[in-house]
Amino acid sequence: MDEATSKKPRTGGIDYRATPKFTAVALFLVINWFVFFNVSIYLGGDAFGTLPHKAGFVLESHGDTTKVSEGVWFFSLCYSFLTLGFTHLIVFIFLAYNFFRDYLPLARWLIIVNCCIPGSVFLFLVARELYFSLHSYFAMMG
Repeated sequence: MDEATSKKPRTGGIDYRATPKFTAVALFLVINWFVFFNVSIYLGGDAFGTLPHKAGFVLESHGDTTKVSEGVWFFSLCYSFLTLGFTHLIVFIFLAYNFFRDYLPLARWLIIVNCCIPGSVFLFLVARELYFSLHSYFAMMG
């Protein structure tokens, strides 16, 4: 086989050599999910969706609550928001860059927009929970 016929054009999938930054980010996200899971287990839950003016500084996990300090509650709230709120966004950008770039421009944009709508709704709901928790926190502080 000569060299011209042995090289096949890229037809989709992930080319890890061409996207080392995205590959590093994807690896970081996988590790971060395991860290988030273990931190939540160690602390007894997460502060996502808790209202400190009603229950104090607590972490919740499957209906169980654990009282914690203000700093631990705030750390858990921020870490939960960053992990839940932005992981899907980064993963989608990674997938769009690797899988959808071979489509025609119109089809590519239709796929991206239709995938962004549920992701945007999820990000809105996560941000809304963060807002309610922070609003409760600031109301409690006076």
